[in-house]
Amino acid sequence: MTYTDRESASVDIYDLLFVLFVGLKLSDHIAWSWFWVAFPLVLKVAIQVGALVVVKIADRRGW
Repeated sequence: MTYTDRESASVDIYDLLFVLFVGLKLSDHIAWSWFWVAFPLVLKVAIQVGALVVVKIADRRGW
């Protein structure tokens, strides 16, 4: 796959935290539940859905 149109894959802090937490969980350095290990991804999706809801409401009201 080539990136001719200036496309790029980005990794944000939520993805990095998730990978770190999975590594720590699998190596038995933390004893958290899998919910807390996956929480950075849950938080990322919640923020995106919340932003989408705000934009849709603002669009309907003509702001």
